Amino acid sequence: MRKDNFRQSGQSLVETVFAIGILLIVVSAILALTTSSLFGQKESELQIVANNLAREAIEIVRNQRDSNWLAGQKWDSGLVDEVGENINAVVNFIKEDNRWEISFYPASLISSQSQLYLSPEGIYSHNQTAQSEKTVFLRHLIISSICQTKDPNGNDLAEQIKEQCIAGSESKIGIKVTSIVDWQENGGLRQVKLDDLLYEWK
Repeated sequence: MRKDNFRQSGQSLVETVFAIGILLIVVSAILALTTSSLFGQKESELQIVANNLAREAIEIVRNQRDSNWLAGQKWDSGLVDEVGENINAVVNFIKEDNRWEISFYPASLISSQSQLYLSPEGIYSHNQTAQSEKTVFLRHLIISSICQTKDPNGNDLAEQIKEQCIAGSESKIGIKVTSIVDWQENGGLRQVKLDDLLYEWK
């Protein structure tokens, strides 16, 4: 009788340890899934914000082109570097004038100018103020020229995307806008890159 009791209590102990082991595995799996879900949600949120920031910059350039046309100005006014040397740019919101401005920089300086700050009103800008908060995002534009040449008979040849069109032999018919947003996440660099082609309105 005592042997049977000893066997049953030994068997109960093994079953209990086994049940606890299974319970720990299940709890660990649930915790891992929850953590992964939280990281995934945060990653998804940052990806959505980055996509919207990249789209916003392209829309600002498009709006400038459209505004130039409506105002009877040269279609690419404000969309090219006045010096004519730089194709890297950032867009800034000028709160006092309630307008956006495109500023060009040499390639060597663009990374230091591309940091984005968030104002208390929820506007992302490259201008840092006392009230603005530094974000994880960096954003800049590359605005290249779409050039077209003609053959000896005056027929249009294939379009080429360049930094600048060759004066006299090529005509500038549009711009290629590349919007790039970078941010650090989980120890790695993430990037969103969007392109759009904007042509001269005739």
